[in-house]
Amino acid sequence: MPSPALFLVVALALAVLAALWLLRRLLCVAGPAELLVLTGRIERRASGELVGYRLVRGGRALRLPWIERVDSLDLHPIEIEIEERNLLSHDFVPLGVTLRALVRVSPEPPFADAAAECLLGKIREEIAILAERVLAGELRHVVAALRPEELVADTAQVMQVLAGRAGEALARLGLVADTITLKSITDDAGYLEAVARARGSEANPS
Repeated sequence: MPSPALFLVVALALAVLAALWLLRRLLCVAGPAELLVLTGRIERRASGELVGYRLVRGGRALRLPWIERVDSLDLHPIEIEIEERNLLSHDFVPLGVTLRALVRVSPEPPFADAAAECLLGKIREEIAILAERVLAGELRHVVAALRPEELVADTAQVMQVLAGRAGEALARLGLVADTITLKSITDDAGYLEAVARARGSEANPS
């Protein structure tokens, strides 16, 4: 007949295995390019603000069983290319503009909080569509405020204005733009060519 000591050893071993299994189920580990969002309980920030989630990046956290749910946001950059046609400039000249950008979810406050509230549950393709809409909308505003010759004369200044406008709009979603590049501006109406010819004629009168 097995001794009581043997039963005790077996019971302890089973308890340890059960504890390890439970710990494995409840332990959440955030990868280096991952932001974990644990929702389901109220957290009080150092500022006194109450939020319904907590954030984990590059670390570990224990999830409360049956209370907290774990979701993750991918922090890898998302490449976006926008090709807009017939954007109207300040002079109502239709232009084609191609823009390329790298955007990503930021794990830093206050961006991470905005991402937890706006992007949770969305896949990368959905986030890319949201970012593309923001960039396209701000691009339309910038183009509409300038004449075509102003757009091509100082693209660096144009990009600075666009980056500022887009940065504020993206931040409300928890996104940041690492780069925004203006690839090309096309003028099918021939306005820029006509302006160049007119200026050439003024510089070299016959």
